[in-house]
Amino acid sequence: MSIGVESVFKSILSHLSSIDDCSYKFVTATYSRPELSGGSPLSSYYCFLSFERFYVRMMSLLLNNYSRKRHLQPLTYAFLDYPAKLFSGNSTPHVHAVMATRHELSLKMDDNAALIEALFRSLGGLNATLLIQPLPGPDDLRRALRYAMRTTREVADTASDQFILLPKAKSEPNYQPERFQK
Repeated sequence: MSIGVESVFKSILSHLSSIDDCSYKFVTATYSRPELSGGSPLSSYYCFLSFERFYVRMMSLLLNNYSRKRHLQPLTYAFLDYPAKLFSGNSTPHVHAVMATRHELSLKMDDNAALIEALFRSLGGLNATLLIQPLPGPDDLRRALRYAMRTTREVADTASDQFILLPKAKSEPNYQPERFQK
């Protein structure tokens, strides 16, 4: 693991661990492979944009006036991952995310799990599955974060282009792809 990625890991772990009175969730969002039906492979841009869109819609489902209640929205680090051999050309990227949620919101997510999964699938024809699992202890958080960052460790010297942080700042635009990702 490069020094840049290790420092990002420690920073994120410290940030998530410092939040009082919260539960942790590990989220995996998978997508269908459009190239099987003649389309081009999914880009990282699509995966991040789709996940961000899902996050915003999930917040509107679970919180009234969610845009005014940024302090109640779960702090979420979402990472890009590839299921098979890295960049083999036949692997579809997917997203792993670690969420720090307040206990009340965590209970709402558990109570509405089927509705949340249906929401994810309804937001795009390529959205395949959504899995949300609780992370009961600090060791589980550390393991989940390492797992989510595994592609980041293998691909880049810096992790900044391999993850997004949600909720976004009010002044921050939606996810913007780098020129080479389009």
